[in-house]
Amino acid sequence: MKRAVGYIRRSHQDAGGHVSREEQETVLRELAERHGETLGEVFEDWGRSGGDSSDESDALAHRPGFRSLLRALEAGEVTAVFAHRVDRIGRSSHALGRLWAA
Repeated sequence: MKRAVGYIRRSHQDAGGHVSREEQETVLRELAERHGETLGEVFEDWGRSGGDSSDESDALAHRPGFRSLLRALEAGEVTAVFAHRVDRIGRSSHALGRLWAA
């Protein structure tokens, strides 16, 4: 069944006062509602960097939530992806390219 999903992330470096898990999820639900969607699963990689790895083939190895999101997209199970900001999805051109392609 197709569904709208969300993705939240915060790296270790963001820990000093940036947007909380709860605040990110609230924004996702509000965005989905504004777009006529009901938010289903929220994938997350808390405490994980969204930046480039030194090895592009390893760029997503440390982000299991993002890999699950990509699998759901590639399987055609997702109608929309919501995130607090695009940099929460990733700071890596490789990761954003994979998402766009999916």
